Amino acid sequence: MIIPLNKIIKLILLFMHTLGFSVWFGSIVMANQVPEIFPAMVIGSGILLLARKIIKHGWDWLRCVKGCITIFKATMLIIGAYFIPPVALLGTVMMCGLLSTHLPKETKDRRLI
Repeated sequence: MIIPLNKIIKLILLFMHTLGFSVWFGSIVMANQVPEIFPAMVIGSGILLLARKIIKHGWDWLRCVKGCITIFKATMLIIGAYFIPPVALLGTVMMCGLLSTHLPKETKDRRLI
């Protein structure tokens, strides 16, 4: 499916996602209070990015390697938003994000389920 203004929407959502996660993770590392807006920004933009992928590629995308990693990351972020998020939890999410971004295309698109 073609999404109007797809690249602009993706860029805005990725910016919000990156900004929110950076402040959230940085606050945890520095043992500062995390303003609630940043975990909400990460979760909200993540849900919208996931919806964009599903609209563009269909539900089968969730059965691919990158889709499965994304579901794992989203689950971890939701847990982190409602409990005291330790550095290890957010570090794991960050490493999964880096992994899924830098996987070869044939690996990203391989179906697991």
